[in-house]
Amino acid sequence: MTGRVVIAALGLALARAAAAAPPADPDLAAETRSGFWDEATAPGTHARATRIADAVRALRLTSADLAAVERDLELLAAAAPDVADAWGYLAITAERRRHWATCARAYQRAYALAPAWRPEALIDLRTSSKNPLVRAPALSLALCQSRSDDLVGARATVDAAIARGEVGSELYLRAGEVALAQGRLTDAIDALGRSREQGAAWLQVMALDRARRDAEAQTAAERAAKDDPLAARAASGTIPLTPASDADYLLGIAARYRDQPDYAIVYLRRYLGAAPAASPWRARAEDHIAIATADSARAQAAVQASSGDGPAQDPLRAAVDLRAADLAACMRAVPTGLAEVRITVATPAQLKPSPFMRGGATPPRSPPRPVRGHLRPRPPPTPTTITPGVSAYYVLAPLPGDAPDARDEALRCLERVGASLRLPAPNAGAWATIRVPVRAR
Repeated sequence: MTGRVVIAALGLALARAAAAAPPADPDLAAETRSGFWDEATAPGTHARATRIADAVRALRLTSADLAAVERDLELLAAAAPDVADAWGYLAITAERRRHWATCARAYQRAYALAPAWRPEALIDLRTSSKNPLVRAPALSLALCQSRSDDLVGARATVDAAIARGEVGSELYLRAGEVALAQGRLTDAIDALGRSREQGAAWLQVMALDRARRDAEAQTAAERAAKDDPLAARAASGTIPLTPASDADYLLGIAARYRDQPDYAIVYLRRYLGAAPAASPWRARAEDHIAIATADSARAQAAVQASSGDGPAQDPLRAAVDLRAADLAACMRAVPTGLAEVRITVATPAQLKPSPFMRGGATPPRSPPRPVRGHLRPRPPPTPTTITPGVSAYYVLAPLPGDAPDARDEALRCLERVGASLRLPAPNAGAWATIRVPVRAR
């Protein structure tokens, strides 16, 4: 009898405990069982998942140390070569750090393991086709291949994607830029003409220019300038061009088309300094420099005056031209820079005699205090030109390869020469500002 009572009491206690316990979470239970099973069948699975999750959290931050993330994912991918997530997130990290060879290798491996791989943990609801996290695999791979100078691989990637029917504006952009980098100008012109991506229009201008189809290049430049007047977005470096030196070539020809020869010369000098010695486009760049140099000699410095009847502009420009060689000499040590010297001259307004002085038409309300028995009008001051105000600054800063100490000295030299110019005096009460672009000759 006692045994039955004990058993009944124990059953009642167990029932009460079961009623008080929270309901079981089937998803958590399944995840726990799966985790145990995965760890039992493939030791290290949980540790790998934790490291990938840590990398994803870092990729979500804007201030994360991606160098450490890339190193850890490199080690993880080497230890677990069959885990697509390890390779995929390594590719994204390397792409953000512009480690293009690592990026291409990692994307290739990720897509070989999982052809439809996507960074699901990063995508969230951002489904825009412009988001690099959801771009087609071929685009990601071709981008990194072309930036790592694997143009043959990049061409094979985009050609295969087009053959599969994966056509689109961004794919044509990638195909066009690869063709341009390989010198296949006709293919580049055709592909870039099919793209509506940012930069495609100016890249087509560059392809037409290199093909020496000048009239078509001029027309294409006019169209491209409507959306991107300075070609600044096309050459911004957000996604660097292939090769990177083409950015300066592009900016140079864009400056030529908008009649800014000094800008064109400096940009094209930069291109020649960075382009490979064997580049077939060096001669074309030198042709542009020769044309821009002739245009620059005919260009006139800009003059802004206080009024339409202000000082004559031609004498101002002539005075600057007399010292043009001295100004250019200041820039000799910084040939990849373009400076502007701004000089302002003014003449005080001529004071007129007061009507209250002798000879004035209006009598004063009270007699003025006599000066030695009579009033004497003051003679008007002789107009004198105020000392010129001079400032010099870079509109295109020299590249780091130029002598660092020479940068500031070049500006100081320009200001010294500018202050010594003998500029004609404006009319009384007028001023004039002359802006002179200066580059090394």
